[in-house]
Amino acid sequence: MGFANLFKAMTWRLAKGRIGKAFAAVYALLIVGGVVALKAIGADASISAAVSETSSDVALGLSVLSPGLGGVDLMRACGALFVRGSFVAMLVAVFCSLFFAKDVRSGGVKNIVQGRTARRDYALAAGVLTLAVAAFAVLAGALVSVVSLAALGFPLAALAPGELVSWLAEVWLAVSAYAVVVVVVALLTGSEAVSVVAGLMLGGAAVENLLYAALGLVTGHPDEVRQVFGGYLAMMLSRLGDGTVLPGEAVVPALATVAIAVAAGALVMRRRRLA
Repeated sequence: MGFANLFKAMTWRLAKGRIGKAFAAVYALLIVGGVVALKAIGADASISAAVSETSSDVALGLSVLSPGLGGVDLMRACGALFVRGSFVAMLVAVFCSLFFAKDVRSGGVKNIVQGRTARRDYALAAGVLTLAVAAFAVLAGALVSVVSLAALGFPLAALAPGELVSWLAEVWLAVSAYAVVVVVVALLTGSEAVSVVAGLMLGGAAVENLLYAALGLVTGHPDEVRQVFGGYLAMMLSRLGDGTVLPGEAVVPALATVAIAVAAGALVMRRRRLA
């Protein structure tokens, strides 16, 4: 199989599989549930005040969904509902890594990577499919958020389409970077358990935070280390979660991560023994 056929076969299996439908349903329900919960909490001033004192996330959500004079800012609302806390990044990373870990563990991949360039084509198709899943998740999250907000009577503020497209593209890049790295882990280990842990740890920025803390202690220069990590994926997602459109240079680390991870995936597939 060439790249195109491998990609089509992967896409067909993903679309037809139960795990894809289950993840999509859970993802949508969690976003809708978040909007409903914030609507219910915000309707009672005493409950709103009490919950806001104990949860900064709820307090932020309530402030973001407060219509104000111009209505709810859609990018800030989407950021609060599915970007902040690395929610969509963890979900996509876990889902994609499980899909490819199962491919490797079952031995099914051995039968479809026959030929001189087949392993490279498989790794490339896996990377492109991961990018496509990330795009679908980001667009679906925005759509579900808009429909839920409108259905529950939240007025939406006017928004420049160019800003929204830029913001969605930047969220997609950040999510894709995490997901592609975790897919490389899945191809390397073939373990679904390791893939889930990697998806949660990497997608949730826990690894970055641990590295930042460790390097700060080892080097004795935490401020310099902070500057290095301040431009990487966790900070990028955090700023996007606030509904901020980032300057072009801010997405370079995400682009570089995707390119390096896809190349690493091809190297892993080239050298890996397949059962």
